[in-house]
Amino acid sequence: MVALLPMAAIASPGSPDSELVSAWNAYAAHRRFCETLPVDEMTDEAWEPFDAEKERLEALIDTLPAHTSEGTAVKLRRLLIEYSGKKWVEDAMFYRLPADALARLESDDWRDAMLFRLLCDVEKHDNIQATWGNK
Repeated sequence: MVALLPMAAIASPGSPDSELVSAWNAYAAHRRFCETLPVDEMTDEAWEPFDAEKERLEALIDTLPAHTSEGTAVKLRRLLIEYSGKKWVEDAMFYRLPADALARLESDDWRDAMLFRLLCDVEKHDNIQATWGNK
């Protein structure tokens, strides 16, 4: 099994999308934290606060406007996670992208692959990809 390293978005200094990028970082950290919880041992009531926080962060990402390519990339990552519904795509957005991700996307669904390519194009447009560092 390959160890996955967490990904974090880093907003450019003074970016008008710093709140959106911060919301993504909180969302990704929350989702990664939830993966460590003993879900099978938790009651629905015990799980509610974690689900409520996930929904709050999703709503924040969904409603904050994107002003730059950085913000657009955040929204595309969230869209790709929800649209594909695949756990490995979620992992790719929250961690380092597996080398075979594009091939897997193409074989699964061309729409997923197209969204991923659009995300890559947006990140390359302003050299954003270099700012998606490890934390």
